[in-house]
Amino acid sequence: MPGRTIEYRDVVIVGADKVNRATVVGAAKSSLDTVYLLLRAGKKADWIIRDEGAGPIAMGPPTILGIWNTVDMLSTRAMASFSPSIMNTSGFWYRAIHRTWPGRLLAKGFWRVANFLADYAAGYSSDENFAKLRPTPYGYGMFWARAGLGAPSAPDFWKTLHSGELNVVRSEVESLSHTDVVNLKNGISIQSDMVIACTGFEKPYRPFSRELRVELGLTYDKADALKGARLNEKAEAKVNELLPMLKNPPEASSVQYIDTLAKDLGIKTNRKSNPGPGR
Repeated sequence: MPGRTIEYRDVVIVGADKVNRATVVGAAKSSLDTVYLLLRAGKKADWIIRDEGAGPIAMGPPTILGIWNTVDMLSTRAMASFSPSIMNTSGFWYRAIHRTWPGRLLAKGFWRVANFLADYAAGYSSDENFAKLRPTPYGYGMFWARAGLGAPSAPDFWKTLHSGELNVVRSEVESLSHTDVVNLKNGISIQSDMVIACTGFEKPYRPFSRELRVELGLTYDKADALKGARLNEKAEAKVNELLPMLKNPPEASSVQYIDTLAKDLGIKTNRKSNPGPGR
């Protein structure tokens, strides 16, 4: 068991007696659930999150003012009206909220309150360790959802994270050594019985050469990449016109594949932003 590296789907074995301390790599919802399961089982957890990039996932509060279930509330039409969506660009409430400055001011106030309730429920300000989990940009983490948006999956979710032996480190894994040591890029080394990867997957099929990807239909050629880049620019301009609140977003956790491909092929684009996945 010592020195074993697994993926999130195999996390059921964290309850094994031989696992006393585990390292979780990643910042998505799966990593939060993994850390929760580890601490719930009485294990020690070191949570590694990149210092750069979008940071940890934004988590909504379990309830609104301790009365209404958050997921139920946000699923209503009234609450959805405050969230800019390209699928909802007509009607009275769209025009009142998203096409007038008083409406946009009201919507921003709504998201500020929702974000405050989420931060308060999570207890990000309780200590320096939890401050590293606060989603950015501060005050609008739920709105932009740079690394995604989730909700606590258990009533004792945040209580368990606060009461357990959790160490959050903002860095990246550089290497593994001595069968049970995780070496980080910031110079810190952590003893670990297990490494659990919650890093997701990447779509560009980088293990294959570009020529083979084109041959197999797994990627675009230069003409298609140029067309895709131009369509992205056109779409972004239209979104900014219809939904002014989405102008100048923070950088998302990863650049869209078509943008990466255009850069690799030497195609210049005029795109200035990269909206987070929550938008």
